[in-house]
Amino acid sequence: MTPLDPAPASSAASVREPAPPGPPPGHLKRRALDGFLWLSLGNGLRAVLKVAVLAVLARLLTPVDFGLVAAAGVVVWFSMLFSSLGVGPALVQRQDLEPRHVATGLTASALFGLLLGLVLVAAAPLLAVLFRMPGLTPVLRGMAVVFPIAGLSLVGEALLQRELRFGTLAMAELVSYAVGYGVVGIGAALAGAGVWALVAAEVGKALIKTVLYLVLPAGRVRPRFEVAAFRDLVVFGSGYTANGLSIYFAMQGDSFVVGRYLGAGPLGLYGRAYELMLVPSQVLGMMLEKILFPMLASVQDDAARLRLAYRRGTALVALIVLPLSALTVVLAPEIVRVLLGPGWRGAVPVLRVLAAAMYLRVGYMLGHTVVNATGAVVQTAWRSALHAVLVVVGALVGQRWGLTGVAAGVVAAITVNFVLVLQLGRRVTGLGWGALAAAHRHALLLALLVGAEAWAIARVLTPLAASAAPAALTLVAAAAAALVTTLLLVRLLPARALGDDGRWLVHTLLTSAPAPLRPLLRRLRTPDWT
Repeated sequence: MTPLDPAPASSAASVREPAPPGPPPGHLKRRALDGFLWLSLGNGLRAVLKVAVLAVLARLLTPVDFGLVAAAGVVVWFSMLFSSLGVGPALVQRQDLEPRHVATGLTASALFGLLLGLVLVAAAPLLAVLFRMPGLTPVLRGMAVVFPIAGLSLVGEALLQRELRFGTLAMAELVSYAVGYGVVGIGAALAGAGVWALVAAEVGKALIKTVLYLVLPAGRVRPRFEVAAFRDLVVFGSGYTANGLSIYFAMQGDSFVVGRYLGAGPLGLYGRAYELMLVPSQVLGMMLEKILFPMLASVQDDAARLRLAYRRGTALVALIVLPLSALTVVLAPEIVRVLLGPGWRGAVPVLRVLAAAMYLRVGYMLGHTVVNATGAVVQTAWRSALHAVLVVVGALVGQRWGLTGVAAGVVAAITVNFVLVLQLGRRVTGLGWGALAAAHRHALLLALLVGAEAWAIARVLTPLAASAAPAALTLVAAAAAALVTTLLLVRLLPARALGDDGRWLVHTLLTSAPAPLRPLLRRLRTPDWT
């Protein structure tokens, strides 16, 4: 049975009024696989591009430049929650979507984006005082341009999600980032623009994305506002926004604490370490949101599908993220040295602490996706609120010991939230604790193995790491050893390396992948995939 196969019908179900038919299981399975492959490719390329751009910008700009934009980002993200009003997720989740909902959503998001942009321009001096950063006022006013631009893109992105056009979404994200940061940002930094290079990059990215999301969805949307349609969207959207507010404080509360109490320079160091830790979770998180959320929303009344998808999603995320987490913890000095340069050594202990919780963060994102797909966003509200409180409290307590103390406080908050969301996901889907534990077992063993390999390699090569070149050698050697070890285990001992869920994924890729990818995937075939 696949994660989206129908559950066996009960005898009681035969006498009830039949529910409207959902998408055929085979259709959803194909779209899920296509979406996974397209977004894996697109987001993988975007992650590589993002790391490359970060490596260049870190050598052209200072921690203070990054810190000022990170402080502005705290304000921008907060305002974005209210500029959208949860309209995008509501358009995806709503089963009986009508043209009036789409037109009203476009009008509302555009108007609120313009309004919030104007409010930010006016409030910038007060916010700079709150952060104790006088240089923040012009940066905030420059970033205010993003709001009216992004307000026009929200509906187009939601429609592409609803249409399951994952390849198009991946392309739009990749192109907008490549132009915004790869061309505009680096170009401005080379011209000596300083902090304004990062502002220009963010505005350029938003502009390109908006243009793409206005022209890519099928059909043209004309702005219109209807009170009843707006009310339909806000019923779900307000709960989603309230939940998003808690998530915001959970994600940005630590940055506020660092910026206010430790300053722009330390915030730049903390932000770059956090960004390096986020690369895997951003790639997988985007896939969870753009693939699993719209698909599970379409079968939200089928508990069996939700349960199986949650278990297999957990196993897949663990197999990918836990080994990456182990490698990042061990190789943090080499990662910072190679990607950011010698001037960012202060980010090493922060990255090491944060990387230990890399999987926990993606794990609770998966749980939120499953729960939100059922429309039960209210049930996540108090958990998200508690997580936000714990992040802020942990950062406030930890800042007494510097950046590493802040990171430790944040990891403690993430751990508590992971356990709470895991419990909620288990309750919503009916998945047992034993099945959840089993979904992690093979990934934990693989993480221990590749982590030990990386530690041994680093111990041998670290004495040579007096420059970036030997540090790069250590990084490449450890990554290559982890890759070879993983491929050998998958080839020779697939049941022990992957477990049933991992083997199911590889078997599905082998049998259902698009034609151009099948020859490459079949090289991994072994007799016992089925």
